[in-house]
Amino acid sequence: RWAMLAPSRWPRRSRATRRSFILLLLQTPDNNIGPAGAIALADAFKSNATLKDFWLGGNNVDDVGGEALADALKVTSTLKYLNVYFNPMSGATRAKIDALIDRNRERPAEAAAEVKAE
Repeated sequence: RWAMLAPSRWPRRSRATRRSFILLLLQTPDNNIGPAGAIALADAFKSNATLKDFWLGGNNVDDVGGEALADALKVTSTLKYLNVYFNPMSGATRAKIDALIDRNRERPAEAAAEVKAE
């Protein structure tokens, strides 16, 4: 069972403890993120050191957003699963993303091993 807590409901801890939170899985189905949102997410993925699974299904991401995601996957190997189902992108773009995700699954993440919870 999954539960989400808004920052205001986090247990009272020091600021350092809150900053050491590690995000491994993010699900954003059917939020109409669109191509511009996918481009912004792709930019964030380039410096991703912890996120391994991202569900982006049903978000109106087209080939422009898909290409940006593929370009980000060329830079990082941390992301091991990227769900882009139910988006209006071409089969060629999906195949490119799938190939890069397969590559990521075969090699270790460069930065993920360096992350230490403080």
